[in-house]
Amino acid sequence: MTYRIHTASLLCLLAVILLPSAARAQTDVLLIQDSYPWGYNAWTIELASHSIYPTEITSDLLAGTDLTAYDMVITVSVQEPEYNERLNDKMTDLEAYVEGGGVLLWSAARNNYQTPFPDLPFGGINSYLADSANVNVEPTHVLMDGVAPTITGNFTSNNYLSGTPADAEILVIHGANGAATLYVLHRGWGAVIATGINWEVAWYNSWDARQIMVNAIDYGEAYMPCGGSDDDGDGFSDCDGDCDDTDADIHPGATEVCNDGVDQNCDGQTWEYNDDDGDG
Repeated sequence: MTYRIHTASLLCLLAVILLPSAARAQTDVLLIQDSYPWGYNAWTIELASHSIYPTEITSDLLAGTDLTAYDMVITVSVQEPEYNERLNDKMTDLEAYVEGGGVLLWSAARNNYQTPFPDLPFGGINSYLADSANVNVEPTHVLMDGVAPTITGNFTSNNYLSGTPADAEILVIHGANGAATLYVLHRGWGAVIATGINWEVAWYNSWDARQIMVNAIDYGEAYMPCGGSDDDGDGFSDCDGDCDDTDADIHPGATEVCNDGVDQNCDGQTWEYNDDDGDG
């Protein structure tokens, strides 16, 4: 009894093994900003240091933008009220984008005159409360690498996030009232990093929270190395080892069918039995 390895299946398995170990060669990023917070285009400069060159649009173009063309979407702080309103109008699409595998870096940081504030994806409330300190409550999380236990700096946070979803990973809390000011939320195949911390001013002044912004870009790059959508609805994406996401009968753990030349269970092998003596 012998078996042969199906070449296409082997290539698929190698792709599944190799791709999650590194980010995509190029991450497609959508950056939405009407003006540069504090006069500096912080995100574009920092993304360029990661060899990422985003598509930048103003919020008036958001309604007609196909979010699914991007791996990561970034909103910025300190924008005028119409920016916030346009984000709110697009919220259903933004949530669907995340559920489909996108990464959303969501800045809730605003000044108190920039109302209405933008809603928070998947519920929650963004509220204004100026304070000079935040407390890092999950220092072991990858987003907190190199971040001081207490994050300080003017405009570190003028906001706190209440009504935070129960399954969110709260990483930073507000120094005044203990509410969340930064959390990670996984939905579907994607993720949201939501914060009330003013990343841009921290970046410009090299305050403690600058490192979180850098880490967030790295996180977004690494989160989606191989896609993430489950196109055939079998519960597996190519990130989970699905070597044919167009066929629901093909995925890790599926029953292998002999002598059909197809690798149903994505183990890199197709089982072929030869009847060498012809007796059936």
